[in-house]
Order: sequence, then C-alpha cells, then structure tokens
Amino acid sequence: MATDGMWIMNEDYEFELAPEYSQMLFECRLAATKAWRDAMLDYLEPRTIYTREQLKEGLMARNDKTELDATERVNEFVLEALGGDL
Repeated sequence: MATDGMWIMNEDYEFELAPEYSQMLFECRLAATKAWRDAMLDYLEPRTIYTREQLKEGLMARNDKTELDATERVNEFVLEALGGDL
C-alpha cells in the first residue's frame, strides 16, 4: 500500500494525516453521508405522507437530540415517518 506523503509528523512527534489527505477523507465521508441520506429519503418519500423536504427537515431536527445515539435517532426518525408522526 503506497502511503508515502500521506502521513506527517507534527510538533509533538506524533503522526497525523497530511492536510490534503485529511481534506479528501472529509470530502469522501461527506459524499457518503449525502448518498446515505438521499437513499433513505428516496425510500421513505413514496411510503409516507411527507414530502422530501419535510422528511429532510424531520431528519435534521433530530441532530439536536443528544440524549440519543446516532442509530437511535435514525431509527426514531424512520419509524415516526412511516407511522405519520413526524
């Protein structure tokens, strides 16, 4: 595996991801998150009474629910959307 230049040593003598790779990793994760969200909305929209925008707003509103972990928030959202209780 070619990793030359991927890692740099910081001033604390610890290895960290080089800035350009850190940016690419961030962009990749962001693209994957958007794809996952879009796939979920594509699935839910024809099966619920909500528009795509309403579903998106309902999902984003759950970001503030810090008492639930990410899986619990998504499960709650999907079940409430399917049940018509957003």
